[in-house]
Amino acid sequence: MATTASHDVKAILNFAGDLVDGGRHDNRDETHNELNLDPHEVAINDARALDHTPRLDEEGFTLAKHSLENPDWFNEEWIDEVYVPSCNELVKKLTGAKECVQFFRPLKRIADPKARGGHMVTAGFVHIDNPRVVGEQIAKMFTDPAGVKFKKAAIFNVWKAITPPPQDRPLCVADKRTIDPSTHVVGVTVEEGSETPYIIVAPSEEIQFYYYPDMEIDESLVFTGVDLRPDQPLGAAHSAFTNPDGGVSRSSIESRVIAIFE
Repeated sequence: MATTASHDVKAILNFAGDLVDGGRHDNRDETHNELNLDPHEVAINDARALDHTPRLDEEGFTLAKHSLENPDWFNEEWIDEVYVPSCNELVKKLTGAKECVQFFRPLKRIADPKARGGHMVTAGFVHIDNPRVVGEQIAKMFTDPAGVKFKKAAIFNVWKAITPPPQDRPLCVADKRTIDPSTHVVGVTVEEGSETPYIIVAPSEEIQFYYYPDMEIDESLVFTGVDLRPDQPLGAAHSAFTNPDGGVSRSSIESRVIAIFE
């Protein structure tokens, strides 16, 4: 793979400020957040400039071609019938999974909620979606009704910017191999009366962060959300961050896919 001109940046990322309590985060209303965050300026490397293509089974993330004909991001029927199956097929192709099952409905984070109705709040802190035991419980909520049993599985996130580049709030991901479990702090996502544990990550100089600048509509960032295999790193921690060079207000959609290996 040929290298390209690098667009490495330095930006502020928010980490866990408490090694005991990871706080509370509301996906829909930031005023409900109870977070003790520890901001640090970190280097975020341009993954496009690497001399190799990052892999899901190594770094825990990759950029994939993911084209869709006439996308209609605010048509829920199109999302269910076209977008969701395309994400399942993409993860299956990238991982070699025997089967893929959708995990919840895709989440949209919209730059202009007044124009589009409800939206999800961008999670501006370094986190992994769930602890492993919680990820396994949630996965079974979706695989059991589908008659699918698994011994080995992982949950992947298919993340797509649906507004043009450059994005003002890109998503960065960490090489999953550089995150020590000692930096994991459990918090809870609060949504519609329910509480679901997540992992917020404490700062560490060992963690290596990457992003893909200027993501196009026919690209998706795929990364490990929660690996349910205990012999693998838990996941690729991730966070939105403010692009120091500015950009277009970013809207995005993310689909979570359970990949069954055995």
